[in-house]
Amino acid sequence: ASAVGSADIIDVNVRFPIIKHLLQDSVRLVRVQTAQSLADVPGHLMTRQDKTLLQNVLQEYKETQFINADHETAYLNLAVLALRQGERQKAEEYYKKAIAIEPLFAYSYINLADLYRTQDRDEEGEKLLLHALGQNPDMAEVHHALGLLYVRQRRLDLALKHLQKAAELSPQIAHFAYVYAIALNSTNRAAQALQTLTQALTRHPYDRELLMALVTINRDQGSFDSALEYAMRLVKSYPENEDYRQMAEQLRHLAR
Repeated sequence: ASAVGSADIIDVNVRFPIIKHLLQDSVRLVRVQTAQSLADVPGHLMTRQDKTLLQNVLQEYKETQFINADHETAYLNLAVLALRQGERQKAEEYYKKAIAIEPLFAYSYINLADLYRTQDRDEEGEKLLLHALGQNPDMAEVHHALGLLYVRQRRLDLALKHLQKAAELSPQIAHFAYVYAIALNSTNRAAQALQTLTQALTRHPYDRELLMALVTINRDQGSFDSALEYAMRLVKSYPENEDYRQMAEQLRHLAR
């Protein structure tokens, strides 16, 4: 079942022939995990028998979720499945059901707001996320989602406020610091961005996003020696990556 979950990083066209036999596994957990992973397989890849088998196991998966229908995560799982199958209206209904069951569970709001984003309904998403913050003002993930929404709306002062809050509330999540720093840099606050990144790097010394941002911002500021220092850290941490080696070599010439 864990292997099937890991296979999600593989393109679905490649994934399907590799794991489809697990739809007939003797263990239900393996079957339903496989069905969930293959819910978005294009119809032309499947035989009639494949389609029937997949639909049967998907139904089995839905039934396992309804066993826990008094819990919000069941509806979150059903919403994810609906999205994989392109059923956005049904996904929205499931997210709303999850919120109704547990109004304090912030991830239901975040996921529904993200669905609204894909439908150009950010105004509704903003109301949802603000409501979620009213329930839990220290939820970093909600601040982060709201910050990204304000970036899309070009309300940059509000975006920076919420992205900063997310980074401060969850310093264990390097990506939050990275996004905040990129937003700072995009508003001509490179010094602040570099400070944010270097602070985050002390906690996450091997994070690729942080190191790459430190390379590019330092390079763009003309600080080639500093950019080279971070590029070399990438090379040392990820020696198999040829792009990092080439980048370091280019910076070495600029730093002379």
